[in-house]
Amino acid sequence: AEIDHFAIFPQSLVEIPIKFATKEGGVICDPFMGSGTVALVAKKLSRNFIGIELNKSYIEIANKSLAQESLFSPK
Repeated sequence: AEIDHFAIFPQSLVEIPIKFATKEGGVICDPFMGSGTVALVAKKLSRNFIGIELNKSYIEIANKSLAQESLFSPK
């Protein structure tokens, strides 16, 4: 699926910093959430997250991505 956001980056770019900066169950704060890449990686790595975004379209994109991730991730 094509995502209409100008600054999408690969999940692998934030995976290592999240792993080494927090423990499982820790909290990640992303003040520019955009399409939700940091939130997706945080969720995959068993971290909690707080996402802040002003653009309603990006919030919708992030919510869809997170919902899809929940459907396809093992529990």
